[in-house]
Amino acid sequence: MTSPSLLTRLGWSRPATPVHGHEVVDVDVGDLDPVRLARWLQPAARRAPVGLDAARVAALRQHLAPGDVALVIGAAEGAEALELGLAVGPSGAVVALEADQGVFPVLAANGALNRDRLRLFPHHVAVARSDAPPPPHGVEAQPLLPFLEARHAGLLGRLRWVSFHFDGLGPSLLEALAPLVAAHRPLLRISVGRGARRSQRQALLGFLGERGYRVERFHGDGGPRARPLTPANVMRWKRLELLARP
Repeated sequence: MTSPSLLTRLGWSRPATPVHGHEVVDVDVGDLDPVRLARWLQPAARRAPVGLDAARVAALRQHLAPGDVALVIGAAEGAEALELGLAVGPSGAVVALEADQGVFPVLAANGALNRDRLRLFPHHVAVARSDAPPPPHGVEAQPLLPFLEARHAGLLGRLRWVSFHFDGLGPSLLEALAPLVAAHRPLLRISVGRGARRSQRQALLGFLGERGYRVERFHGDGGPRARPLTPANVMRWKRLELLARP
């Protein structure tokens, strides 16, 4: 899957990504009914088109129940948001934030599809600390918890899951996440990129440990759990998918 860099997802991006349009296809999701999926027509995205995976939906259902609410920061085209939506069902909801103006129309299109099966709320917004400078390209920058309280107050009481990416700008994102984590204690699914240095990864573990979270590698296909992540083994993998439990 091709997705914008964290710099773009947070709003402090390189020059604005061109808008390439999208196509809508029917995607098979195992024994589930086919799902309508909007795919970005950006050249790199077309070479590695996003898909949906029944095994990932089943793995998410091990942690989520119908009616739960999930938040995706840096949702890109929306594949993960759709899988979360299938996991929580139409009685639940997924709030998906994306700052990149090139890919956001695809996320918005996915928010309009499959309304009989899931609820997906896309927002073109950059997550920021309250004292952060405004991002370029006209992207709205908002402190996370006040934004959610203003736009989705009725969903916050059921917030169970937050997905986000952590690499070069990860520490800034942790500052923006801290009030939400303190108030609602959701599960955290964290994708750690190869750009995250040892000190940044250790800062992530420290942030989670100080808040009473247990951290393990996340197997999106439902495979067996690996041993817990620690400062001693945090650099063993270039990329990591983590699940942090309160």
